[in-house]
Amino acid sequence: MLSEALTKHLKKLAGITPNQIKKINFYILIGPPAIGKSTFIKSMPENTLVINRDEVVQKVASSYSLSYDDLFILPSADSKIGEIVPGFESFGKVKEAPEQIRHWAPVVFENIDKINLEVYHQMSNLFNKAKSGKFPNVVVDMTNMTLESRSSILDRMGDKVHFRYIAVEFDISDPETKNIIKKAAEIRRREDLKRGIKKTIPDSAFDRMFLQYVPPSFREGFDKIIKINTIENLKRFIELDSEKF
Repeated sequence: MLSEALTKHLKKLAGITPNQIKKINFYILIGPPAIGKSTFIKSMPENTLVINRDEVVQKVASSYSLSYDDLFILPSADSKIGEIVPGFESFGKVKEAPEQIRHWAPVVFENIDKINLEVYHQMSNLFNKAKSGKFPNVVVDMTNMTLESRSSILDRMGDKVHFRYIAVEFDISDPETKNIIKKAAEIRRREDLKRGIKKTIPDSAFDRMFLQYVPPSFREGFDKIIKINTIENLKRFIELDSEKF
């Protein structure tokens, strides 16, 4: 349980006053992987619904005896529809890709396609849970670094009467941020491997996120924007890891 002081502090950050407390607080976390979003969630009350696509992907992939990284593997463009690719038997047969990605990936593995569809349905279920009103706090724990990704979430929710939309922006303005996060992500990748989890985020993905980043604004429909700087914490995290060797 959170202490009364910490609970009051979280409410103060969100700008919650006594007459507003009945509104559901819907937090959208904004920042690249490894910047400290999971640590922020640990400070939330126990009755918080967390919507995290990566966790859903990992869970569904595991049910097919596949890893998170496996979901990004595609058949070669010249693969024949209906064939099993040697070495990728657990991925299922090659099939035509869904129309929305066919322009860059003409074919996919059928099990990967099934996983993505199941992930979509489970994510829909989580957002429906959020709309049910049973959770006083909801956190969308994804990168959400583009205007499009955030507007998709806000449009999906739609309800401004029962929900208070709070953007939690993790500060990436420091020129060192990208390199620090890449180092922290590599440490976490190694830790995940020890637990049997294969989740690799390539440097190019970080570069793309930083390039496409659009800071949140009230024009998007947020009721509150909180800015958090985690760089010093990440530096300490990296230093502590380096002391192990």
